[in-house]
Amino acid sequence: MDYVPFRMDLSIGDWLYQNSKIMKNLAPLINASASRNMFIILPNLGPACYNATLLTKLLTNINKKNIVVVTSDLGLEITPIAAEITEIPLKNMFCPPVWGFVGINHLVDIKNIVHKYNVFEPFNRYIKVQSSSLCIGVLTPELRTLEYLMHFNESLWTKLLDTKRKVKNEELSLNKATAVLNFIKLWLSGPNSNYILSLGIICDGSFGLTFNGVFSQPVRYVKGYWQPAADFMTPKDPQMNILYLAQLAEKIMCFKKKELPVIVPYNPCTCLRKKDKDHENIRKKKTTFFKEE
Repeated sequence: MDYVPFRMDLSIGDWLYQNSKIMKNLAPLINASASRNMFIILPNLGPACYNATLLTKLLTNINKKNIVVVTSDLGLEITPIAAEITEIPLKNMFCPPVWGFVGINHLVDIKNIVHKYNVFEPFNRYIKVQSSSLCIGVLTPELRTLEYLMHFNESLWTKLLDTKRKVKNEELSLNKATAVLNFIKLWLSGPNSNYILSLGIICDGSFGLTFNGVFSQPVRYVKGYWQPAADFMTPKDPQMNILYLAQLAEKIMCFKKKELPVIVPYNPCTCLRKKDKDHENIRKKKTTFFKEE
């Protein structure tokens, strides 16, 4: 599906306006010929949730629950770095939940990443006789979150930023393609209430989200529709407020053309001013004087 990528010479209002024009031109074509059971899948490109929300309002012949945005690629970016920090094999980790109005703002709940963990329960004889050749205990698999491993480590986001600077666009696109393929595979395999993934869908009040639009959240495929996994954990980090993101989404949907000014890059000069240079020279002279004394 077509979209307008963000450019630094555009205001936020202009960028959203240009994307809305594309959606408004596309909607009559879909209304004229599409089946009610048609699925519309938007990858995470441009203001994806914004475009999907517009389509839910413009399309009249399609069930709104059939319009979704694939957002789990944002979690796929972070998972390898989290595996490296926590020293957990990547194959034992699930993708983290992604919340928000993806394409404009979002949160990746890293502390609620679920991973497989084997708990060792030794038998009494292992405690008494450690050289026994018999079975020494039992490994019991269980699921845990990364909260206890990530609580004191705040290096994740700086490492992610460094990684994004180094990787090429092709590698980031690979995550998006993988996320879409995984979604289609799950969708075609039929309803499965045991599998949870992050997806932008129309809000229904679950998690306290009353936003009348598409918002990324943990979902399940139940009875032919993608529905919020209402029993899934919400972010425990006090700095992650999904209700605040929903409020921002409501305001963003009301933006008009030319709203919010163009972002002007600012690179502060690190050179010393003449006055500061004079002070620095005086300080050096005093330091030299004291050394000679």
